Amino acid sequence: MFLLAFSAFSCEEETIRGQFPVDGIAPQVVSNVEVKNIKGGTILTYKVPTDLDLLYIEAEYEVNNGKRRLKKVSSFVNNMELRGFAKATQAQVKLTSVDKSKNRSESVTVDISPEDSPIFEIKESIQLETSFGGFKIAWENPLQEQIAVRTLAKSEDGKFLPTADAFFGNDAKVNTAVRGQKGVETEFAIFVEDIYENQSDTLFYTTTPLREDFLDASIWKEMTLCSDFRYSQYNKGWSTVLDGKKTDDLIYYLERNGTDEPISFTFDLGVEVQLSRFKYWARPRFPYDLHHARFFEVWGTNDADVAVGDPCSFDGWTLLMNGESVKPSGLDYGSVTEQDVQAAHEGEEFEFPVDGVPSVRYLRYRCLETWSKSNKLNVEELDIWGEIKE
Repeated sequence: MFLLAFSAFSCEEETIRGQFPVDGIAPQVVSNVEVKNIKGGTILTYKVPTDLDLLYIEAEYEVNNGKRRLKKVSSFVNNMELRGFAKATQAQVKLTSVDKSKNRSESVTVDISPEDSPIFEIKESIQLETSFGGFKIAWENPLQEQIAVRTLAKSEDGKFLPTADAFFGNDAKVNTAVRGQKGVETEFAIFVEDIYENQSDTLFYTTTPLREDFLDASIWKEMTLCSDFRYSQYNKGWSTVLDGKKTDDLIYYLERNGTDEPISFTFDLGVEVQLSRFKYWARPRFPYDLHHARFFEVWGTNDADVAVGDPCSFDGWTLLMNGESVKPSGLDYGSVTEQDVQAAHEGEEFEFPVDGVPSVRYLRYRCLETWSKSNKLNVEELDIWGEIKE
C-alpha cells in the first residue's frame, strides 16, 4: 500500500503576495451565499465583492472538538470548502472580506450542517479475516479521503499497544494485513483517523493468528538449473537473492536458452515448511517493466529424489499456487505511478492458500510471463514465511 505523514493544522491559507496600499475603507461583504453540506464539511459559494483592492475572503468556524479553524481564499475565487468536522452537526461560519490595506468588512454569519466524516463509513466497511501471523484487513474509501487506519493489540497486562502496522493513504479499496503477531488468542482494536485528528469509534476483533516463521535464507541452496535456461551475462548469482539487500540492483538473472518454456528455478529451503506467504522483489530500476515477473506459479515437493531429479520435469511436483503481480495504480503496462514504484520497492506479497497446500522442503518458481513478455527473468530478493515442521 502507500506511506503518508499526517499533521494536524487549524488554518488553511493561500499565500497572497503584493504591496499593501494604505486606506481606511472597509470592503463590502460577500452576498448570495449558497451552502452545500458534504461529508465532514461544507462547500460555500458566494458573490465576491467588487472592491478593486479586495485581497481575500476569510472563513472562521469551530469544529466538533472545539478547535477554531480559519481559512482564507483569494478574491479571484467565489467558493470555498470547509473541512474538519467529525460528526453531523449544526454550526456557523463567519465570512469576512479583507482588502490589501488589511481593512476588514463586517462578518456575514452562515448556518451550515456538515454530515458525518467519511471515516465512519470507512470504519463500517472494514472486513477482517484471520491469517498467518495476524489478520487480513480490507476497507473501502470511495471518496478517497486521506486517512490512517490504526491497529492495536491487547498486551498481557491489558493495555492496547500499537502494532507495527499502521496504514496511510487515500486508495479507494485496500486489502492488506497486520503481521508479526504471536499464534495466541489476542484482542485487537482498529480505528480510522483523518488528517484533522478526528477518529472513528473503535472496532474490536479477537482472533488467534496462524503461526508462521520467517525463514532463514542463509540456508537456502540453489539447485541445478534446467538446460532450457541459462544465466544472463548480468547475473550476479544466487547469493543476491539471500543477502537482504532489496534495492541494490544486484540481481539473480535468468534467460531462455533457445526455448519457449517458461523460466523456472529450483531451490532447497533446508527445512520442511507449511508455507504461508512470500515477498518478491524485482530489479528496482524497472518496476513492473522488462523482466519483472507478472504471472507465475510456485511448485513444491518434500521428496529429495524428485528435487534432485530432472530439473526440467515437473513429475512428482505439486502446484502450490498461481500468482499475478498487480500494480496498485491498476494502470496498463508502460505506465507507473509513485505509488507503484513504492509498492515494488517494498516487495510484492503473495499468500499461499490456507487449505490444501502440503508442507514442502523444495520449491520451484516458474515465471509464466514478465510484464514486458520478455524471454528473461530477474529476482532481486525473496522473503518467505511459513510454519517450520519440527
